[in-house]
Amino acid sequence: MLFRSTYDSSVLDGVTMHDLAIRAAVLGVIAAASESELRSDDGKRKLLIKIRDAANSVLQSKHWFPGIESAHFASIHLQ
Repeated sequence: MLFRSTYDSSVLDGVTMHDLAIRAAVLGVIAAASESELRSDDGKRKLLIKIRDAANSVLQSKHWFPGIESAHFASIHLQ
């Protein structure tokens, strides 16, 4: 999972600092996704928006600036 922010590096410092909580939130979003959502391009785009929002929610709950602007899959493998 890759995150992008055009704000200063403190946003990505927050991602690093709260990595485990963000991973847990991301896994929750992916677990709730349907197989069809994971297979279609539109579904993947919507899923990335949900992942971005979940990661920003974690940052905000930890009193960190929620400045993640986009999320990207480094790779995705369906089994």
